[in-house]
Amino acid sequence: MRQGRAAGSRATREGRAQVAGIRGLVLALGCACLGLAASCGRGALGPAALERAQPGLRAIGARALDGWQPYGYPGPGGLWLFSCRWSARDAIPVALPPDRSEAEERWLRLALESWQAALPGLAFRVQERFDGAGIELRFDADAASRRSGEAAVDCALDPASLRAGAPRVAAELVAARVRLRRAELDALGRLRPHSPAEQLGSALHELGHALGFQGHARREGAVRREVEEARHLGRRVLAGERLRDRALEALYALPSGSVVARIAADAAALAQIGAVARAAARAGLGHPRLQVGDREARIAWLDAAQRAHALRLPDWPEVLAQRAALRVELLPRAAALLGDPGAGPRPGAPR
Repeated sequence: MRQGRAAGSRATREGRAQVAGIRGLVLALGCACLGLAASCGRGALGPAALERAQPGLRAIGARALDGWQPYGYPGPGGLWLFSCRWSARDAIPVALPPDRSEAEERWLRLALESWQAALPGLAFRVQERFDGAGIELRFDADAASRRSGEAAVDCALDPASLRAGAPRVAAELVAARVRLRRAELDALGRLRPHSPAEQLGSALHELGHALGFQGHARREGAVRREVEEARHLGRRVLAGERLRDRALEALYALPSGSVVARIAADAAALAQIGAVARAAARAGLGHPRLQVGDREARIAWLDAAQRAHALRLPDWPEVLAQRAALRVELLPRAAALLGDPGAGPRPGAPR
C-alpha cells in the first residue's frame, strides 16, 4: 500500500498546503446517527479547491458540506476519503414498515416526496418488502433509547478503482436500514409518544443519512444534530413548506465516489485491513461494504448468507482529524478469516 519515498514526499508537500482548508470543512464534524464523523488532514481538498475540482458545487458552495463525514478505505498513499451516494440511474426501492398505520403511511410518503422534490433526479419506488437493496424503514420497539431514530447505510466499493491519482472511485450506496421510534423516554424515564411533527422530522432526518450524508450539517437542513431542529422541520413540512437542504444538494452535486482527501494513517493498521481484504477474496466474498457512525467506521465483506465479516475502525473522528492513530478491531467473523475465531469484540451496529 506504499508508493515509495518520492510519491510520499509529494503527497506530504501537497497535504501541508491544503490542510487548513479541509479543516474548515470537516473539523466541525457532528455525528451520524449510527455513524461518525470524518475530517481530513494531509492530501485533502479545502472548500475553494473542492469547488474548482467539482464545478457542480460552485452554485451551492462547498461550505454547505460543513459537518459531512466521508467514507474511507485504504489506497495508494494512505487512507482515501470519498463521497458515496445513490445512483440516479434507477429509482431507489423503499420498503415501508409492515406495521404502519394509515396516518404513519401518510407522513412516511410525505417524507419521501419531500426529499424527491428537494433533490432533482432522485426518485423512490415504494414496495412492501425489503430484499436487501434500497432503503428499509422500520419502527423500532426499543423505547429505552432517547434517540428518535437511527440509520445504518452501506456503501459498496470496488477497491480496484483506488488507483494512484484517481479523482473518483467506484463507490455507491446500495442499502440503508432506517429505524424510527414512535415514542421515547423523557428525562424522568417516562414514555412519551412522538407527535406527528416529531415523527415526520425524524423520518426526514434519518432519510437524509440514508441518502448519504453521514455526520450532521452545521448550517441548515434536515440532517442537523439538534432534535428541536428536526421537530421544527416536521412542523413546517406538515404545514406545506417545501424541504430545502443545501447540505444534501451539495452532496448530490458531487459524483458518487469523488475523492476529497488522502490522509496519512498507521501503516500497520492499513496492512491489517489489507490482510483481511485478501482473506475475504480468497474466501470468495464480495467487494467491501463501508459504514460510517458517530464514533467508528466499519468495513465488512458479506458471504452468500449475507453475514458480515466486519472490522471496526474506532475513534474515527479523531483518526480523520489526525488526532489519533488508525486502529483496527476485528469482529469474530473477520478474525476467523485470519484463522483467529476467538478474537474480536461482540458484533453489532456501528456506533
